[in-house]
Amino acid sequence: PALPQAAREQAWITGAGTLLRLQRDKAAREMLAQIPEGSSVAASAMLLRGRLEIEESQTLAKDSPERAAKLAAALVDLQEAARLDVEHGPLSRQALLWMARRFELMNDHAAAHGEYDRLGKVHVNTPEGLAAMLAAADYHRRGGQFDKALEGYRHVLREIGAQVAYDSTLMPLSDVRRRLTTVYQQCVDEERYAEAQTLVDLFEPVFGRVSCAEMRAKTFRQWGESRLGQAHDGGRAEDVAARKEGRGHLRAAGRAFEELARLRAAARQFTDDLWAAADCYFTGQSFTNAARLFEEYLHHEARRQNALALLRLGQARLAIGEYDQAIAV
Repeated sequence: PALPQAAREQAWITGAGTLLRLQRDKAAREMLAQIPEGSSVAASAMLLRGRLEIEESQTLAKDSPERAAKLAAALVDLQEAARLDVEHGPLSRQALLWMARRFELMNDHAAAHGEYDRLGKVHVNTPEGLAAMLAAADYHRRGGQFDKALEGYRHVLREIGAQVAYDSTLMPLSDVRRRLTTVYQQCVDEERYAEAQTLVDLFEPVFGRVSCAEMRAKTFRQWGESRLGQAHDGGRAEDVAARKEGRGHLRAAGRAFEELARLRAAARQFTDDLWAAADCYFTGQSFTNAARLFEEYLHHEARRQNALALLRLGQARLAIGEYDQAIAV
């Protein structure tokens, strides 16, 4: 009862925002209703009301009148939040971000893309600007403009990596990971392996070193196998170049899988990583490295794929001219 009114109103705002993140929309709305119109947190309250309308509209049918009414109400609330924010600071930027999201829900993607692009360029390196830049990069990617998309992803990832402790309610790491995984997988599915590797090189602040090493290794292996599959048995220059390039990527996959094995030396995947590294080296015709890793695999794994590992080890020894050792194996 003795709590000052200003502190009480701030508590209502914090509580409503927390309830909104917990998707308890009705309780959040009831808490916001307690805040008087002339309050010092009126702008924050209007922003949360606009967000509530948008969140609730996403659960309704796309062509329903109720959804349209909620999106219209959201626009009024967000515009009022921006008007009340006399400092034109984070609240105004968040209002613009949610207005762009509202355009998306109205299927006006051109307007949404324009708003995201503008917000990302004008308010660079703010939490709202980074969230907008990530959304704009997604639009560039879906539109086939991979160069522009990569530029946006690169900037966002570098900014996240530069922060000592990343925490953003607008763009949680779980959401960033989900969206970037979609981007990476699209690149791989469309055989845009160079772009996929560029992304993986930037992923470490978000995904961690082990996950990035695994993605890098798998991408190089798929890239190499794809190039080898494109080469015919003939001696045409393009076939020779495809085989050479494919083997180069497989050797890179071998190095990446070996790095992954060292990172997971105490994990159950260790021997699987060793096998993958040795197999990629072997297919990439790096027989010295293949022999080295097949021997290490046999040292750690006495049962699974034992005969095949011995056969490959013998073939690798034969290829590098170590005939006595090949016969013994």
